Amino acid sequence: MTTGIISAVDREVTISQGGVSYRALQTDASINQGNSGGPFSTARGA
Repeated sequence: MTTGIISAVDREVTISQGGVSYRALQTDASINQGNSGGPFSTARGA
């Protein structure tokens, strides 16, 4: 488990192929090979 801060909500992300837009959370959690891709949760585990 790692920690991070959510710095933006409803951040618009557009995928260049197909022009599809998504709403996303922006966080400062480190993204490194081998330890990324886990779920987000609150301090209460929700």
